[in-house]
Amino acid sequence: DWTKTALRLLDDPASAPSPDHRRARAAEFTWAHHAAIVADAYQRILRD
Repeated sequence: DWTKTALRLLDDPASAPSPDHRRARAAEFTWAHHAAIVADAYQRILRD
């Protein structure tokens, strides 16, 4: 549950993953991939 995670991080910032780990995870997401997901969703809506 993301709310429990957020509260835990507020209470104990040291429990957060390392900056390197966070950067690696963030690198998995791109605007191009997001745009492709949105375009696919609109195509499905328009076909139905």
